[in-house]
Amino acid sequence: MKDQASLLKSIETLYQQQLELQGDPSDPCSPLLAKLMRIDTIPFCFYGHHSSIPFSAEGDIGGETFQTWCFRIEAIHKQEKNVLLSLLQPFTIYGEPAGWMEEIYALKRTDCLIAQPVPSISSLSCLNIDLMKRDIIMEPKW
Repeated sequence: MKDQASLLKSIETLYQQQLELQGDPSDPCSPLLAKLMRIDTIPFCFYGHHSSIPFSAEGDIGGETFQTWCFRIEAIHKQEKNVLLSLLQPFTIYGEPAGWMEEIYALKRTDCLIAQPVPSISSLSCLNIDLMKRDIIMEPKW
């Protein structure tokens, strides 16, 4: 039970840090981090109990399905002991859907949501925040 309490505290801390990133960079009343980072997402992956690979989920955008291991916290429901997560769509450097974690070059936010029970999570790992800033530039050949 203590592990679940510390995991929930870690999730809450991550969520609070993410809230500090939100705001309009041009607004003088926005938090300083929003002005410096210019993103509003801290991407992370998480692991289930007895699993050495990250949890994955499938999303659907306009009839096209994608698989992801990367998430964003949207809300924490302490009473229900679950978190609402949005799926981050992974792309390779070529702009194609990434097939595995090692191929990810950039992440894009989606409107796809899942509710994940906190007791099913054993650990989480934050990903490089630069994945949210990268643009995929496709230049034509000659």
